[in-house]
Parts: sequence; structure tokens; C-alpha cells
Amino acid sequence: MEEKPSRLDAREKTVTISNGSIKVEVKLEPFSYSIIDDLDGKLVISGARTAYAFSVIRAGKMIESQEIYSDQFTCRGHESCESLVPWESGAITKRFLLDHPRLGFEAWISFDIPAQGSRIIIKTGIINNREYPVNIDHVSPLMLSDDNASTFFDGNFNDLMVYYNGYQSWSMCRVFSLSEKQFHAPFKIAQYPHHYNRKRFFKWLRRPRGHVSSNGVTVITNPKTLQSMTIGFVNHSSSHGELRVRASRSRQRVELLEARSWQDGRVLKPAQASSSMELFIQEKNNYPRCLDEYSVYVNKFMKAELWKNVPFGYCTWYYYYSKINEKEFLKNLEIAVDEDKNPFFTLDYFQLDDGFQPSKGQCGDWRRTDDEKFPRGLKPVVDAITSKGLNPGLWIAPFNAAPFSDLAKAHPDWLLRDRKGKPIKGCFISGKFQYALDPTHPGVLAFLHDLVTYLVQEIGFTYIKIDFLFSAIVDGGVFHDDEVTRIEAYRNAMMEIREAAGKEVFILGCGAPLLESVGCVNGMRISADTLDKWTMLDGILSRLDIVVPGMKYALLNTITRSWMHKKLWINDPDCLIVREKGSKLTLHEIQTEITLMGLSGGQISISEDLERLDAGSMKRVALLHPIYPEPAFSPDMFVEQYPRLFMVGGSSPIHGLWKVVACVNWNKKPADYTLHLSDISCDPNHEYHCMDFWNQAYLGRVMGGDSLDLPDIEGHGCRLLRITRVALKEQPLLLGTTFHVIQGALEVDEFTFDPGEATLTIRLKKNGTHEGKVFFELPERFFIDDIIGNDFNVENMASQVISIGLQFTDQARVVLRLERA
Repeated sequence: MEEKPSRLDAREKTVTISNGSIKVEVKLEPFSYSIIDDLDGKLVISGARTAYAFSVIRAGKMIESQEIYSDQFTCRGHESCESLVPWESGAITKRFLLDHPRLGFEAWISFDIPAQGSRIIIKTGIINNREYPVNIDHVSPLMLSDDNASTFFDGNFNDLMVYYNGYQSWSMCRVFSLSEKQFHAPFKIAQYPHHYNRKRFFKWLRRPRGHVSSNGVTVITNPKTLQSMTIGFVNHSSSHGELRVRASRSRQRVELLEARSWQDGRVLKPAQASSSMELFIQEKNNYPRCLDEYSVYVNKFMKAELWKNVPFGYCTWYYYYSKINEKEFLKNLEIAVDEDKNPFFTLDYFQLDDGFQPSKGQCGDWRRTDDEKFPRGLKPVVDAITSKGLNPGLWIAPFNAAPFSDLAKAHPDWLLRDRKGKPIKGCFISGKFQYALDPTHPGVLAFLHDLVTYLVQEIGFTYIKIDFLFSAIVDGGVFHDDEVTRIEAYRNAMMEIREAAGKEVFILGCGAPLLESVGCVNGMRISADTLDKWTMLDGILSRLDIVVPGMKYALLNTITRSWMHKKLWINDPDCLIVREKGSKLTLHEIQTEITLMGLSGGQISISEDLERLDAGSMKRVALLHPIYPEPAFSPDMFVEQYPRLFMVGGSSPIHGLWKVVACVNWNKKPADYTLHLSDISCDPNHEYHCMDFWNQAYLGRVMGGDSLDLPDIEGHGCRLLRITRVALKEQPLLLGTTFHVIQGALEVDEFTFDPGEATLTIRLKKNGTHEGKVFFELPERFFIDDIIGNDFNVENMASQVISIGLQFTDQARVVLRLERA
């Protein structure tokens, strides 16, 4: 039960909230707050305020605009209240009530700390006590901006790394240093996809170094001390969150730290309130797993829609683009399920992408198909897919209508318009500019519901990819319903799609405002478009902060957004391209792609003309099947602009204690790399075996406190290592395989040593036909006397380290008779 607000004692100067690990100290006059590590007394943030920006508009003219801060208010009381986190028990929550009678506003600020742990959640709101409406621009539960404020980073850094999470699926995601300028595209058509709020060109030119504005969440890290802090909104259901950081190397301090909850000019009538979303702050953030706990809170606040399995399938786009037709589509379907033509892997979905519409780029008229390319419509295609036991998938851009489409002509009132009444061209699809639909218009909402119902219930699609979703809420649009924020408009339209599809249909979001989509989709593209080349005009466009299709940026985001996988949705790293012929990819680039996709655990979508793939390329796909069930993480993604390390790990009696680690060379030229085993959390008191997957080489034993030299990693290539802790001398030890990029954990079903019979039994299970090797260490003073089973190729790689080559279909069992030397 909430208690009545306590009347403020004039002698009361501060209020402290603590759980023994973390403490919030609230200064009542002038109102500010500080966060303190209660275990060691370290000041984390000092002198923080809250902020509220508003304007008054009459007859279309702005007559007042200002930002006010909590230290301008008078605190008139505080109270204990219900937790901001309803599913947790034992939390300590305190609300402070503020008043600013001269300006005509009240405000409140709530702090919530758990019974145990180091996270803090803050929420604030403002109440309009004026006799007329005001427009709220933003509400900030954290504003640290004056010389009296400080952070624990101040005074001891030469540089800070600030994690930048781009606005939507394709947007850049990596850490930025103080010497870099903020990533922000300069032109409107490039800004619409990648930024919630536009920046005029001359302001873009003058943007300062060391100023980063991240979307939803950021992590600030001192790369020298690895001191780190996570700050992010955990609720994204009604407003867009922005984290603004500005730091000065010359002054050795963070000059600005703000968590801003955009209200988009929401009209606040007299006595109405507007609040921020819940803000999460964590100093002890389990570096380098800095976003693990944060993602759990986002999952619960946003009611994430997870899926029972990670899809492994096919998509037409990156080979055919919009030139796909029914004949080619069905040809690839037949090859994919033919065990003679494809004995290597199986699929569970088959998706038709852009190109089926009546004409190129004709978005909006989704029920019609091109008479020449798909003369029978979509239903026969769906029936063909389901007859093969696969899930039929379709791409649509539901919030778009081509200017020449029947939809745009029939319903001009459905189009999103700017303040001058002109339809907004929110994006560019297949060479055509597209109008955006107004997601608040009742006709649009009915259209979305009817369209998805038709595709699912009448045609039979069970997998729907919805693309270019950002275009419905681009900056500058005027909604039919002017009382909602852009995010409320977006989520309401997305939930219309979700409800029409039902729980049994997999929805993949793409080109989507990321954190605002949690709970609406099952899967999410988290990267830029890939391509059959590493980069495209990168030397020029990267200077303009323009991200264009290319494998480089797709793989970068696969690493830097890996924390989202299986917490917010199934990550989609974009399609898999394995062809050397007909592409501009090198073998080493393809190996890097397979490595990072395979370790990520995200969904796999092959995009090829399967008829043109040779057996070697098909076998590369099989290295990813089945999908590894656990997400990977990068030990250095918060300190390296292009992370070099990406890894998974595990332990079992069969597979030993192992880590699979990718060491990536992002440079064009070959480079040497030294892997410090301490960077991947190896025990310095133990020794480890090191296997090189792509080179099928044994690299020897290394102590956990030492380093491993990896010379001449090819340009855009990688080393994929399995690092296994040395076990008891009298036991054999699995060191890896070449059948899967995870190297044993998925396909080695049995690895059993019988000391009495002196036999080692190895059983492999993996659907399809495969050829490869198993690597293992024999017990000390044992050697192989005989092998029971088919013909095997045995190789001694080092003392007691053995390689066995074998071929099998679906499963194989090898029994080794051993002799003691």
C-alpha cells in the first residue's frame, strides 16, 4: 500500500535510498540526485537533474519555448510507492513531488532499486497546471550538464568509448571514441531511415567531436580501466529514448549526460500529465556482458514475442532481387528439398521477397501479382511450399504505397503528409520513391488488418517479413490522430499486424525502429543490407555517414547487436551468400561471414540460385546447420570500433570445457593478431588445446594466462579457434570437428572412454551427408590399435593428438581399440 506523502521537514536536506550495494542520494534543495556505489563509497554520478522541455503554440505560432530543470522546482514531499518493476518483490521505491507554481507545472520523480543488485530505475513526469494547453517536446529523467555535476569517469581518462545503437535495423551500431564525430547522415533521404530526428545539413557539418547520441541505450567505457556504465530506457512503448553523451579530453570530464524521452510535441491539456519511460542505470554491469541484465528488463517491460526455434530457410532477394518469377522460385524449392541435389542440409521455410508485385516497386497493391512473372498468383506458390513440408514466407512493406499504386490513387487521405499537406516520400524501394501511410488513420489500420488476414488465412503464409517500417513515423509527418506520439502510432499499427497474423505466424521485422518493435515481432533484422561484395564506395560514403549495402556492415552489427538475440527476438543477420562465382566476395570473406553468422545463433536465410551452387558452396551452408542455440558475445565490442573477438562457450562431459572464438581482421591487407587467453576468460592456472577450424590445424597447448600468436590473418578473413581446457591425463578429450562451425557441441552425440575395455566410442549425429574430421587427444601412454567401422583416415597431428577423417549420412559411430604403450 502506498503511504501518504510525507510533509517536508525544513531541516531535511537529503533523502537516501540504499540496498547496501547501490545508493541514491537525493538533495532536496535545489533538487538534484547522485548515485553512489554503496560497497566502496565511489561516486558514480553526482549532481544529476531531471529536465522538461515545452512550448506554447497559438494560431500556428510559437509564443513560448523553454526547458526547465528539477533544481528550479520546490520539493514539497516524498513518499514510498509501488515498485516501477511490478514483477520484482522487495524493491525500494521512493517518489518525490515537485512544484513550480510560477511557471504552472508540477513534477514527480521516482527512484527504484532492487532488494539486491546494482541497477537503478528512474522515471519522471510533468503535470500542466496552466489554464491552457502546452506542447511537451521531451522529458529527461537524467540530465547532467553543469560544472557542479560529475561522473566517476572524470579526471582519469584519455578517451572514452561510447556505444552507439543506431535507430533502426540497418543503422550503424558500434562504439565511438571522443576523437570521432557523431554518426549522422547529412541528407534527408538518408536521414529518414537512420535517425529519429533529422539534422539540417549545416548543423551536420558543424557537429562536434566527442558527442554521441545513441538510440534507446548506451554503454560508456574507459578502455584503460574497463570501468563501464550502462544507461538505457527499458520501456519503449510510448516514446523514443535518446542517450546523449558529450565528453572532453582536454577537461577530462563528461560535460553532458542526458537520457531524453521524446514526447514529439504531445499536447498536454490543463491537469494532464506526460512522463518519461523507465530509465535503467547500472554501474556494475558485468563487463563485458554490459547489456545482459538490461536486455532482460526490456524483455519483460515490452513483453517480447520469442519463438520456439530459430528459422533456417531460403530467401530470393540477394540473387534475384526484383527479377524473381514463379518458375525460378519453384526450381529452387525443388532443389532445396531434393536429397540427390541437396544431400547436405534441410530448410524449414521458403520466402519470396520483393518482385512479385504487378510492376517493379509497386508497393501497396499486395494482393495482385505480375501477370507474366506470377501468372497464377501467390496461392499455387504457397501450396507448393507447404506440400514440401516447409513454411511459406512473403515479403511486404505494409506502410508504403507507390505514387502510381491503386492504393495511393484510391485513398489519398491515407497518406502521411508533412506540415504543408504534401505526401511524404518516406523511402526508396526497387528504384521507386514510396509514399508512407499514416499509421493512425482508421482506414490504414483496417487495411493492415485485412491485408495480413488475407495473406495468412486465405493464401496460407506462415512467415511474413515486414520491411521499411520506419517510413510510417518519419520526422515531420502530421498524423490523422494528433494526440499520440510517433511511437504510440507505430506500435498501435504494428499490433494491428501482430493480432491479424496470430501467434502461429512468424513475423520478421526489417527497416524497423528497433527497441520500439519489441513485442510486435518474432524476429528482427539487426544489420545493414548485406551484398555479394565486402563494401560499396565505403571510402567516400563512410565520410558522409551513409551506410550502404555491403557484407562488412552486416557482419559488424551481427556482433554489436548480439545481445538482443533470444532476449528481444530472434536476430536476423541478413541473408547468407556463399557463392564465389558471380560475386565479388573472396573465399576468406565468405569464411568470415559463415563464422560470424554461425557463432551468432541468429536465423539463417540462404539467398542463392541453388542450381548454380557447386557442392563446395552447398557444404559451406551445412557448416551452419543446425543453428547453435546459445547467443555469442564479443569480449571487446565496448572498446573496439570494429570488434576483433566473437565467441561462444560451453561445458559437458562429452565435449569438455570449450570455447569457440573468432578473431577477425577487418583490414584489407593481411594482419598479425595476438590472442591473449585472459581476454576470453581462460583460467591462468590451466592449459588449453587450440585448434584452427578453417586451416584444420592443431596450434598446440597454451596456458590460460599466456597468449597465442596468429600470423597473417587474410584481409577480411578470420581465424576460427576451438580452445579446449586440458583434462585428466588418463581420459581422452574431444578437441573439435570440421562438420560445424561450433566444432563438436551439436554433432558429437557420444564421446565415451571405457578404461576396462580400452575403447573410445565416438558417435556423430547430423542430418544429411557429410565429410570431415574429428580431432581428439588420446589418454597418456595410449595409442590406437584398431578401428571398428567403415574406412577411416587417421592422422597424428601432434603427440597424442589424433585426426580421424570420415564420411557419413545422418549419423556415424566409430569405436577405437586402444593399447597402452
